[in-house]
Amino acid sequence: MSVQENVVIAHKLVNEGFWGGNLSVVDELIDPEFVNLVSINTGEAVDNNGIEAFKQEIIAFHNAVPDLTGAIDETLAEGDKVMLRLHGSGTHSGNLCGVPPTGKYVSNVASITIFKFKNGKIIERWNLNDRLSLLPQIGAIPS
Repeated sequence: MSVQENVVIAHKLVNEGFWGGNLSVVDELIDPEFVNLVSINTGEAVDNNGIEAFKQEIIAFHNAVPDLTGAIDETLAEGDKVMLRLHGSGTHSGNLCGVPPTGKYVSNVASITIFKFKNGKIIERWNLNDRLSLLPQIGAIPS
């Protein structure tokens, strides 16, 4: 696969799978041996690795923020890796990072995600979220 093809796959997974909640995209784009090295912590107890675990992560996040919207702000790609800088917004309507729903609108929470590819599928994911901007918005820590 070319670097550009990997970029298209990464964008599709984030836009349709994560932001859009389309779980069939996960089946299409994730390798069965997928390793999720750092997950979005929604407070749900799930095994991080594998296709089904990643689907559960998406479901848990959409349960926490059902009106989730987001955008990819920047893409860097080289070799078998694609890095995305993203931000998301939505209403805190379910358990998020162990915090019960507050009904507060959370805006522009930044993330960095790095995908590694093997044979045209995503085999690994590293993810880092800006919890220091998220937690004050839901009242979990002082601003």
